[in-house]
Amino acid sequence: MDNLILKIDNISKSFPRVKANKNVTFNIRRNSVHALLGENGAGKSTFVKILYGLLKADEGKLIFNGNILNIDSPSEARQKKIGMVFQHFSLFDSLSVRENLILGIDNDMSFSNLQKKVNEISDKYDLPLDLDAPINTLSAGQKQRVEIVRILLQDPELLIMDEPTSVLTPQEVESLFKTLNTLLKEGRTILYITHKLEEVINLCEEVTILRDGSVIESSKLENETAESLATKMLGKKLSEIKTDYSYVKNSINFKAHNVSQSFNNPFNTDLKNILYTIYLNWYIYLKKHNIQKNNIIYMNYNCDPSLFNNILLEFINNEYSMSIFCINNIIKYYL
Repeated sequence: MDNLILKIDNISKSFPRVKANKNVTFNIRRNSVHALLGENGAGKSTFVKILYGLLKADEGKLIFNGNILNIDSPSEARQKKIGMVFQHFSLFDSLSVRENLILGIDNDMSFSNLQKKVNEISDKYDLPLDLDAPINTLSAGQKQRVEIVRILLQDPELLIMDEPTSVLTPQEVESLFKTLNTLLKEGRTILYITHKLEEVINLCEEVTILRDGSVIESSKLENETAESLATKMLGKKLSEIKTDYSYVKNSINFKAHNVSQSFNNPFNTDLKNILYTIYLNWYIYLKKHNIQKNNIIYMNYNCDPSLFNNILLEFINNEYSMSIFCINNIIKYYL
């Protein structure tokens, strides 16, 4: 059997005014953990969406298990033994774990057969699940466990993991790595996408680095360090990257006055006269000290910001203003 499970040959993809992938070419060995690295905007997400059938490449080809891979949807990808666990979970919060699992299966399956298969997977990979638990009561690690079990029910040969540890506690990360090692021992292959370079060095065997849509390097991880990988990702050493914050004034960056909203929904929490101000220099402090993930606040309000009563949001200085997105019914405040 060919030692390569996937050959990527000159994959290109363009959108209006940008070419996201430019002749992307590299190989993934069977039964390995292969890291895909790159800054935000480097083309990683575009490539894996092509591989998983969410996008169609403009040029190039994928050869999976010796055959040209033509897929038009994630359902087809799963049928051809390619699975993906997304960074942002695709679960229905108001449904139970059992209901979410059954909805994620492409073939018809009874609840009794589902229970049997889930028990087998849970025991084999140490992924315990309470099938009757509502999704909205689970931690991030437990939700990821549901996503992994849902994919393993399809028995994939290639598993794509997109930023799998970004919302996990250290204990949950350790548990995830044990599961991945068990999958490797079975002969499965993992494409691992992350910004955590130490994880790449400790877990992965080979790495492909994208920059501006192109492959900068694809090689084994021997003799690599987090600093050397970062240099290849950025195109320059970290010590050479300087940002001048001297012009920053002590001005207001974001202000909310009396944010109130009532919900007739057991899964939401009422807002009552929320008032706060964030100054621009706070944002710069976080940037200077690289404080990011611990300062992302998830507010689970199933509504549009325009529905708030008596709200005044002031955005001052667009370059550094906080961004509010309402995606998948979650308002995310990014510091």
